[in-house]
Amino acid sequence: MKIISHYLRLILFITGVLFGVQIPAFMDAYKNSLLAHLNESSKSLAEFQSDADKYFNGDLTKLINHYKSNKDPVFLEGGESIDSIYKRNLELEKAFLNFNKNFFNSFIHVFVFPLEDIKNEVLKNYSYSVKLNKASILGGIVTGTLLSAFFDIFIFICLKFKQNKLLTFLIY
Repeated sequence: MKIISHYLRLILFITGVLFGVQIPAFMDAYKNSLLAHLNESSKSLAEFQSDADKYFNGDLTKLINHYKSNKDPVFLEGGESIDSIYKRNLELEKAFLNFNKNFFNSFIHVFVFPLEDIKNEVLKNYSYSVKLNKASILGGIVTGTLLSAFFDIFIFICLKFKQNKLLTFLIY
């Protein structure tokens, strides 16, 4: 029955490898989506930035405040819209700069602190692919090894503290 444990460990390792090789491809898809949203946001803001350059020495916040201080409801709502576009643009710029610092920052940004709408968009449209480069091979090996190691630790803990007869039968 020890063979069952070996097969389980092998299945977990292969699953980890297959999952791990997806990490760089998913990060790349996230980066492309983030960049596309940033470009679109910047284009949306460009005309307003042009007005801010002409009338407020390039200060977009002064233009937004000018719109918001107007008593005309059309201008007031326009100011809210510009402010919303501006804040989104700042959020996207900050995320893109943080993503591009280094691989670790990119990984943390995508898998721990992503922009939820972009992450969901990428997940919805993501097609699994195997892009064999150093990062994906390393990601696969590390993920597979960690998954196998966690399996071994789990079995050890179960045997050590629970004395589970079924597990003992399967492993030995």
